[in-house]
Amino acid sequence: MHFLSYFMTFIAIFLFSCGENSTGPKIKSGESLYPDGSIQESYSYYVDKQTKQEVRDGESISYYRNGKIKSQGLYEAGLKVGAWVEYHENGIKR
Repeated sequence: MHFLSYFMTFIAIFLFSCGENSTGPKIKSGESLYPDGSIQESYSYYVDKQTKQEVRDGESISYYRNGKIKSQGLYEAGLKVGAWVEYHENGIKR
């Protein structure tokens, strides 16, 4: 019987920590546009609770004016991480 009680407590804690009541920052999607309205960059971010500034976190893709991908990579807490891929304007990888 104690096992069942511990198991149910574990499940409740797990579900609560995965829900919207999680203590982690809420990840949002953002984009910047060229003056003509085409997408210059799309990215994921959260708002820092202390500074109220956007902090990049997750995938980021920048585009040339012709719509082809310019660069693609990941951010963690505002810092570029891992391998970033860059492309020429004709779409060929650098």
